[in-house]
Order: sequence, then C-alpha cells, then structure tokens
Amino acid sequence: MDIYERDGELTLVLALPGVSAEHIEVLLDGEHLIVRGERPIPHAVRNSYIHRLEMPYGRFERNIVLPAGTFEAAARQFENGCLTLVFKPRRGA
Repeated sequence: MDIYERDGELTLVLALPGVSAEHIEVLLDGEHLIVRGERPIPHAVRNSYIHRLEMPYGRFERNIVLPAGTFEAAARQFENGCLTLVFKPRRGA
C-alpha cells in the first residue's frame, strides 16, 4: 500500500491481485480506514502440492491509521488489481 498527500488530500493505492471489486469492503471510521476482502485460491490450483506461496488467500483485513485530520471519501477506483482511494479534508473540521 502506498499513501500520498498533496494539498491536504490523501490518495491511497492498495495492490490487491486476485481480488475482484465485489469482494472489497471499505470503511472509514474517524482516522481509521478498514479495507476488507477475500482472495479466493484459483480453482485451477486447488488440491495441488504447493512449492511456493507468496500471496495470502482467504479473507483479509487491513486497518490503516490515516494522518491527523478528518477526512471524507472523494473517489474510489479499482483497476488492474489496484484499489485507489482518495480522501479530502472534511469541510468545517
């Protein structure tokens, strides 16, 4: 995951290979961003002998503490296995 900040706006890019958009849940709770999802093991390799496994499969959850401030979701895009989230400072905060 990468986090960028410019002019008070945050952009997060999370690499989620093998995860479909409908299996991703994003929650913003104060300064905590929670990203949940599921990466199923590919059907073609189920019941196979594993020689090497670098990507975790199954349910996952990331709890990310955002930099100080109050943010609101501004944009969400899922493309090429990457989830991009943009947060803007909440007005009046």
